[in-house]
Amino acid sequence: MSTPEPANTFRVLVADDHPVVRIGVRNILVAVPEFQIVGECSDGEAALHLVLTNTPDLLLLDLAMPKMSGIEVLRALRLANATVKTLVLAATVDRRQTLEILQLGAHGILLKDAVAERLTTACRAVMSGRYWLGDQTVTDIVQAMADPGGLQLPDPNGTSLTARQLQIVKAVVEGRANKDIAEKLTISEETVKRHLTIIFDKTGMSSRLELAMYAVKHGIGT
Repeated sequence: MSTPEPANTFRVLVADDHPVVRIGVRNILVAVPEFQIVGECSDGEAALHLVLTNTPDLLLLDLAMPKMSGIEVLRALRLANATVKTLVLAATVDRRQTLEILQLGAHGILLKDAVAERLTTACRAVMSGRYWLGDQTVTDIVQAMADPGGLQLPDPNGTSLTARQLQIVKAVVEGRANKDIAEKLTISEETVKRHLTIIFDKTGMSSRLELAMYAVKHGIGT
């Protein structure tokens, strides 16, 4: 009797210039039915090309690669409005780099020395719409970063959000995707997107992470 397919199967692209890392990642994920490796590459240009042509669900992206760095790949994917979720793999990363990576649309960062122990958990967290940083979800990340030494955010004086918009801000802080927010609030995804556009305009934020940090720092919707 054949083994039934998992309810959700996620297509994964692995981009890392170290063969040992790629092999290790592949060996971990091929043992998990919900993940399917659909490609591997060793430089940033190839990673960008494969994402745009193969449209994987999840990109595991090395931060330091030849031809294009992980940061450059993230910028290009953002300009291309790519829908892939990205988990960055890094040997080391400082807080400023972490903030930039997340602002560019990545859903998390996994240190390479934790790949063997945490890769599957991190991938599942990202595919569920949460952010990953160590063992932390987006709420913990923004609380850790939204201090006087972190990103300077504008004062909320004059910002007037409706009750519905405050609900959406709270959901963003919780790390919920638009689909989850729509289901929770019994509205359409398009309505969620329209509200987010207005919220970004009112707060001066340009990304979900910035909005979450802004909300935590100023106690908006939390």
